[in-house]
Amino acid sequence: LVLLLILLVSWPLLQRYQRQTNMAAILAAGIGIGFVFVVTDDVMITLAEAGVVAPALAAWSATLVYAVLGAALAFARETY
Repeated sequence: LVLLLILLVSWPLLQRYQRQTNMAAILAAGIGIGFVFVVTDDVMITLAEAGVVAPALAAWSATLVYAVLGAALAFARETY
């Protein structure tokens, strides 16, 4: 599921910038998107382990944020 979400976020960005930037910049953006997801997920899990956030919220928050972000980017891409 996570890989599909990262693809959902990366695909509209790739289509938007593929003619304007080089492949190294696109690759770096993809790695950055994945890194931000992993960090966000780990922070939420740490907060859940400390009892600050409910475990269910921590488990799904990063996934849901990326799903909404990917849907928004895909929708914005369709309106161009």
